[in-house]
Amino acid sequence: MKVFAILIAALIGLFIGFLLLLYLKQGQLIFAGTEASPLLYKQLNVAEIRIPVDGAELQGWKHVAPEPDNNIYLIYFGGNAEDVATFFSEFSKLNVAGLFSFNYRGYALSTGTPSEKVLYQDALHIYDFVKSYDPKAEIIVMGRSLGSAVAGYVGAQRDVVANILITPLKSISALVKEVYPFLPVDIILKHPFFLDHHVRQLRSPTFVILAENDEIIPREHSMSTYEAIPTAKELVELKGASHNDIFSHPRFIFSLDRFVNEIIEKQTTAID
Repeated sequence: MKVFAILIAALIGLFIGFLLLLYLKQGQLIFAGTEASPLLYKQLNVAEIRIPVDGAELQGWKHVAPEPDNNIYLIYFGGNAEDVATFFSEFSKLNVAGLFSFNYRGYALSTGTPSEKVLYQDALHIYDFVKSYDPKAEIIVMGRSLGSAVAGYVGAQRDVVANILITPLKSISALVKEVYPFLPVDIILKHPFFLDHHVRQLRSPTFVILAENDEIIPREHSMSTYEAIPTAKELVELKGASHNDIFSHPRFIFSLDRFVNEIIEKQTTAID
């Protein structure tokens, strides 16, 4: 019995140690980050900008149309291991007055340390920055994967004309529970990112794009978020696409462009 008790105590100790390790290292797991890509930055035909936020500075890019025929601005929030410069040139082809995107704290050349709280704070700061850049700006927020939660938060907290959620999660909490069902996730997780809660507060049209073969976010998680959206909404699922190659799917930019142009047409009609 004594040996058995020692064994049980050792297993409990290992489990507690595992929980402590996950608690301390979860930031590195959730916010994978990315290294800067100087060669890529030189190839971009857009302006690199920096904006100060509380305790840090964010690296970003802007593309403003010289003679826009609308006042729609798009703000893009990237995934958990993404340098947003990677896809900026593709998004800059969209028929919008302006496009802005910034790397999260600790990503590429952005300074600071990421967390759910500061990502949300920074996202609101970015929204306000774009509004100050052009007070007439009507803003669409767009986010992919982890960034879908950030975009959803902004859409719930600020006036936006539309929301675009690409491979959206339900929450980081739900993903962790899927992988580690035996863990007390609600106790140890510091960055739950409850997108399914945020979308219930959306007030504008929402476009959701899924990858048929998404190996990172289960389809039922994305659908749970989609079903929770109370506003006018549309869902497109790209056949054959996976989580990390969705932007290269031939229908991706076509679907995105169509939705953006529909929003532009609605805004133009409302003004007329």
